[in-house]
Amino acid sequence: MDNQNDVPLQGIKNYMLLFFKIIFLAINGLFLYKYGIRQNSISPFLLIAIYAIIAFFLLSRNIFEYSFLKKIAVKRYYILFCIFFALILFLITFFTDGNSLNVDRWSAMDVAIRALLNGEYPYTATDHLNGRTSNFPGLLILGIPFYLLGNVGYFQVFAFVLLAYTLYKYLNISQAFHYILLLIIAPAYWWEIFAISDLISNIILVMCFIILLKQGLKNIFQYPILLGISTSFLVLTRGIVAIPLVLLLFKDFWKISLTDKIKYVSSFTVTFAILVSLVLFNCPDWNTLKFYNPLVLQAHALPTYIHLIALALPFILAFRIRSFDVDFFRFSALLMLFPTIVAFLIVCYRFGDLRFDLSYLSIVIPFMLFEIVKTKKREIKINYRKQQHYQSTDSIL
Repeated sequence: MDNQNDVPLQGIKNYMLLFFKIIFLAINGLFLYKYGIRQNSISPFLLIAIYAIIAFFLLSRNIFEYSFLKKIAVKRYYILFCIFFALILFLITFFTDGNSLNVDRWSAMDVAIRALLNGEYPYTATDHLNGRTSNFPGLLILGIPFYLLGNVGYFQVFAFVLLAYTLYKYLNISQAFHYILLLIIAPAYWWEIFAISDLISNIILVMCFIILLKQGLKNIFQYPILLGISTSFLVLTRGIVAIPLVLLLFKDFWKISLTDKIKYVSSFTVTFAILVSLVLFNCPDWNTLKFYNPLVLQAHALPTYIHLIALALPFILAFRIRSFDVDFFRFSALLMLFPTIVAFLIVCYRFGDLRFDLSYLSIVIPFMLFEIVKTKKREIKINYRKQQHYQSTDSIL
């Protein structure tokens, strides 16, 4: 018999699912409007209407649940489709002239990595639009292999391939395909591709790390030193990724032994110090550090107290997550949405237009899509596995 307490929880979940679908449509609608008004061929409102119809169709139901599609070899087509799309990403990145873009995401990373490799302070290096990088040290180091390959934009290709693999390992194949379809119909994602931006790819990388970690280990603190090193590195790619990482780790952190706590904290701290020192070592003086550092560049749009609230909430709400499959992606998406929405509203109020960098709203899309494509069928499957495990354990005892 179902627990009566599950009824209101299911109702809340349904409302949250509707909320995420609306947010997904709103973010992509903003992209269509902001960049649609810059051309005179098609009305931006017509673009939004057409997109809303297509997106609503795909959001309302996984198309692979329709009977006429259940007979196809979804797994084979998923793999072929992902390979084809990865090739498209590579070709777009390869043939795009970055210097012709009015966005400097790629060149900000490029010049910062060049400065780092040349023993210079990366946060004073100017890009092709006379801007400076706001990337944290971890992201600069992560970008070095792609820089050496000739284009930091190849990071996008790597992130997509990693995402496709992670979805394949974690979700039902039809859900994985559904996720990919929703991602590639998102104008926000295409903006990232053509702008050669690292933002969504950074979030995808962290999300895939979290999922593969949970899939691969029964106890995520099984190797506390390696976990400390890897999570420290990820936190130093972009500040907002601390939200899902805290939600993942903080509750379990209190359950591990004191020895493992010390191992984790020590390895995290040492890695953090080494990565930060690598970029600060060549800083010429205190004034340069004071005015040219990633914290100043990334945090200017929000009041300090909003940052503090956004930082504190994951530590509190980590204890409210019932299970990874049920709550984690929902909490992550909501808490990542909070500071970005506040920053968006502040900038819109202050200037009265859409000069806000909409790509920051895209941060929530990877986690939000997981909540959208998950179905009750998957949760039943998970519960069934747990039930089978407990039954087998009981029989042994």
